[in-house]
Amino acid sequence: MKLRLLFTESVPQSCPTVYETDRGTFVIQGNRLTDPEARADLANMLPGEDAVETPRETLLGAMRVTSGASRILAADSEEFLQLFETFEHTAFRFETLDRYAVPEEDEALRRFLAGESPDPSLFASWFALVQAATAAGKTVQRVHLVSEPLTDYMRYEFAYYQHSTAAGEDVRVLPRAQAQGLDLPGRDYWLFDSRRAALMRFDDDGHFYGVELTDDPQAVARCCYWRDVALHHATPYDRYIAEHPEQLGRAS
Repeated sequence: MKLRLLFTESVPQSCPTVYETDRGTFVIQGNRLTDPEARADLANMLPGEDAVETPRETLLGAMRVTSGASRILAADSEEFLQLFETFEHTAFRFETLDRYAVPEEDEALRRFLAGESPDPSLFASWFALVQAATAAGKTVQRVHLVSEPLTDYMRYEFAYYQHSTAAGEDVRVLPRAQAQGLDLPGRDYWLFDSRRAALMRFDDDGHFYGVELTDDPQAVARCCYWRDVALHHATPYDRYIAEHPEQLGRAS
């Protein structure tokens, strides 16, 4: 029997993971169910059988892939990158990490922490894309869920947000303490034209390694709801830094 990795929400080659076999069945990889009370509720367990615990989102994701509503793409997939050129009306990003591991930024981050001003040319292509999109009447929005005090990486990223907002991006900040009870996701995603979502995958160190591109109606509707909640409760970037200069290491 041969396995094809169908879906995972975790670091590559880790669990929980769903595989499709070449004989029309599925294999689920996960943590063995060990809770005595839960195992007592298992019905009709036969010799050789066992049970594993798998997150609901992993099974739903596998269902989206098998139904054709989702596809798993590499982080540098041209199809994913083209979405930023081809969206018609709106592009929205929800960010949840306090640090993203991007090797191309290592030197810029080191210089920033040493006291140098950020070099906007590092993200010139993004600023140009935002400027062209907003000039054409499109909307580009972002909400970043942040821990306070801000991490060194977040202070670095905030230094570039001033250039994003100048280019026309609507950047907002949502402290984690304020987001408690809002039922927002613990993952990053992009939402394009309220009809296609790119659910992003990062490892524990913040490396971007893949994306689930989906037009599944339920998944997209959840992303639209999360967007509306996040935008409603978040603070515009300019106002946040004016009200919280201490977060950027500035005097009040």
